[in-house]
Amino acid sequence: MSLLKKAQTFISIFNDVRTKNEAQRQSSNNLNVALKNAAEMRAEMNGFSLKPQKRSTYFADHYGCGIHAVETYDNV
Repeated sequence: MSLLKKAQTFISIFNDVRTKNEAQRQSSNNLNVALKNAAEMRAEMNGFSLKPQKRSTYFADHYGCGIHAVETYDNV
């Protein structure tokens, strides 16, 4: 087999493997997104959110300047 034919065979096999790996990666990404969405939907049905929920927390300023608001997250 000539060197050119070997190179063409190698490139063909390499491209096939790369295409299969890309398809598998995309399928895995799609599955991960679907699982995440299902988990979020199930959590919301149970009255809980997997996403951080903003709430305001107030605390008294010990220096007498007033009350300050701080954004915190409930479920991080």
